[in-house]
Amino acid sequence: MTKSEDELKNVEESLVPVTPDPKVIQQKSVKNDPIELADLDNQKRIIDELTKELHQLERNYQEPIPIEDYMKEHIKLLHQYNEIKDIGQMLLGLCAEREGTTTKDMYTKFNLDMSD
Repeated sequence: MTKSEDELKNVEESLVPVTPDPKVIQQKSVKNDPIELADLDNQKRIIDELTKELHQLERNYQEPIPIEDYMKEHIKLLHQYNEIKDIGQMLLGLCAEREGTTTKDMYTKFNLDMSD
Protein backbone atom coordinates (compact mmCIF):
# COMPACT_ATOMS: atom_id res chain seq x y z
CA MET A 1 0.00 0.00 0.00
CA THR A 2 1.42 3.39 -0.98
CA LYS A 3 1.77 6.35 1.34
CA SER A 4 -1.11 8.18 -0.35
CA GLU A 5 -3.33 5.12 -0.02
CA ASP A 6 -2.49 4.95 3.69
CA GLU A 7 -3.32 8.63 4.09
CA LEU A 8 -6.59 8.17 2.21
CA LYS A 9 -7.45 5.19 4.41
CA ASN A 10 -6.70 7.22 7.56
CA VAL A 11 -8.94 10.04 6.33
CA GLU A 12 -11.72 7.61 5.46
CA GLU A 13 -11.46 5.96 8.88
CA SER A 14 -11.65 9.33 10.64
CA LEU A 15 -14.87 10.29 8.85
CA VAL A 16 -18.03 9.98 10.88
CA PRO A 17 -20.94 8.57 8.91
CA VAL A 18 -23.89 10.95 8.66
CA THR A 19 -27.38 9.70 8.14
CA PRO A 20 -29.28 12.32 6.16
CA ASP A 21 -32.86 13.20 6.90
CA PRO A 22 -35.08 11.48 4.28
CA LYS A 23 -37.34 14.56 4.11
CA VAL A 24 -34.39 16.76 3.17
CA ILE A 25 -33.30 14.31 0.48
CA GLN A 26 -36.80 14.20 -0.96
CA GLN A 27 -37.08 18.00 -0.96
CA LYS A 28 -33.73 18.39 -2.70
CA SER A 29 -34.41 15.70 -5.28
CA VAL A 30 -37.79 17.21 -6.10
CA LYS A 31 -36.33 20.70 -6.19
CA ASN A 32 -33.56 20.04 -8.80
CA ASP A 33 -32.20 23.54 -8.29
CA PRO A 34 -29.90 24.37 -11.27
CA ILE A 35 -27.45 26.17 -8.99
CA GLU A 36 -27.10 23.13 -6.74
CA LEU A 37 -26.73 20.83 -9.76
CA ALA A 38 -24.02 23.09 -11.22
CA ASP A 39 -22.26 23.12 -7.85
CA LEU A 40 -22.45 19.33 -7.71
CA ASP A 41 -21.04 19.07 -11.25
CA ASN A 42 -18.23 21.43 -10.26
CA GLN A 43 -17.43 19.34 -7.19
CA LYS A 44 -17.39 16.16 -9.28
CA ARG A 45 -15.03 17.85 -11.75
CA ILE A 46 -12.71 18.90 -8.92
CA ILE A 47 -12.73 15.37 -7.50
CA ASP A 48 -11.86 13.97 -10.94
CA GLU A 49 -8.99 16.45 -11.35
CA LEU A 50 -7.62 15.68 -7.89
CA THR A 51 -7.89 11.94 -8.53
CA LYS A 52 -5.93 12.34 -11.78
CA GLU A 53 -3.30 14.40 -9.96
CA LEU A 54 -3.04 11.76 -7.23
CA HIS A 55 -2.51 9.01 -9.81
CA GLN A 56 0.15 11.11 -11.58
CA LEU A 57 1.97 11.70 -8.27
CA GLU A 58 1.83 7.98 -7.48
CA ARG A 59 3.33 7.16 -10.90
CA ASN A 60 6.15 9.68 -10.41
CA TYR A 61 6.94 8.74 -6.81
CA GLN A 62 10.47 7.49 -6.26
CA GLU A 63 11.85 5.82 -3.20
CA PRO A 64 14.28 8.08 -1.34
CA ILE A 65 17.99 7.42 -1.87
CA PRO A 66 19.70 5.93 1.20
CA ILE A 67 21.76 8.63 2.94
CA GLU A 68 24.98 6.61 2.59
CA ASP A 69 24.61 6.45 -1.20
CA TYR A 70 23.70 10.14 -1.35
CA MET A 71 26.78 11.11 0.68
CA LYS A 72 29.08 8.93 -1.48
CA GLU A 73 27.79 10.60 -4.64
CA HIS A 74 28.10 14.05 -3.09
CA ILE A 75 31.72 13.42 -2.03
CA LYS A 76 32.53 12.07 -5.51
CA LEU A 77 31.15 15.24 -7.09
CA LEU A 78 33.12 17.42 -4.66
CA HIS A 79 36.33 15.61 -5.66
CA GLN A 80 35.55 16.20 -9.33
CA TYR A 81 34.88 19.88 -8.64
CA ASN A 82 38.16 20.27 -6.75
CA GLU A 83 40.13 18.55 -9.53
CA ILE A 84 38.62 20.89 -12.13
CA LYS A 85 39.28 23.91 -9.92
CA ASP A 86 42.93 22.80 -9.47
CA ILE A 87 43.33 22.55 -13.25
CA GLY A 88 41.90 26.06 -13.60
CA GLN A 89 44.37 27.35 -11.01
CA MET A 90 47.25 25.74 -12.90
CA LEU A 91 46.09 27.30 -16.18
CA LEU A 92 45.84 30.73 -14.57
CA GLY A 93 49.35 30.25 -13.15
CA LEU A 94 50.70 29.30 -16.59
CA CYS A 95 49.02 32.32 -18.18
CA ALA A 96 50.41 34.59 -15.46
CA GLU A 97 53.90 33.15 -15.94
CA ARG A 98 53.69 33.63 -19.70
CA GLU A 99 52.59 37.25 -19.34
CA GLY A 100 55.09 37.93 -16.56
CA THR A 101 52.42 38.84 -14.01
CA THR A 102 50.78 37.34 -10.92
CA THR A 103 47.91 34.92 -10.67
CA LYS A 104 46.02 37.61 -8.76
CA ASP A 105 46.31 39.90 -11.79
CA MET A 106 44.95 37.09 -13.97
CA TYR A 107 41.87 36.85 -11.74
CA THR A 108 41.26 40.56 -12.36
CA LYS A 109 41.91 40.22 -16.09
CA PHE A 110 39.34 37.41 -16.45
CA ASN A 111 36.82 39.02 -14.03
CA LEU A 112 37.16 36.18 -11.52
CA ASP A 113 36.45 36.51 -7.81
CA MET A 114 39.44 35.72 -5.62
CA SER A 115 37.21 33.70 -3.29
CA ASP A 116 36.33 31.26 -6.09
